Amino acid sequence: MSSQGLEIKLPDPVQVTQTIAVIAQKSQRLVSDFLRRQVADGSLDLESSLNIGKAFLQLTQKMMLEPTRLAQAQMSLWQEYTELWRRSAAAFFLLRPAFHPSADAGIMARERRAA
Repeated sequence: MSSQGLEIKLPDPVQVTQTIAVIAQKSQRLVSDFLRRQVADGSLDLESSLNIGKAFLQLTQKMMLEPTRLAQAQMSLWQEYTELWRRSAAAFFLLRPAFHPSADAGIMARERRAA
């Protein structure tokens, strides 16, 4: 890209970590409430709900340990999502054939090398 290209500003990692912590707390509360209702209804036994709660807590802890990796995965998801929309729009307007894994694999590899 040229020196006049788009400047990408990454979010503050501390703020991202804090936001994820708040989301994790709210999510854990929702899961706990759900499990409590399931136990009260007899739909789920207490031992199973404790295992689910522990698994959720472990997942949250792992996500909090590597917020950068989580952010990279999220950015990758959004990039692939926008690429899907770009290709779909191009196919819709007959600018290029629709995505086909075997045909597009070579094209995508050439585009990566050219970038």
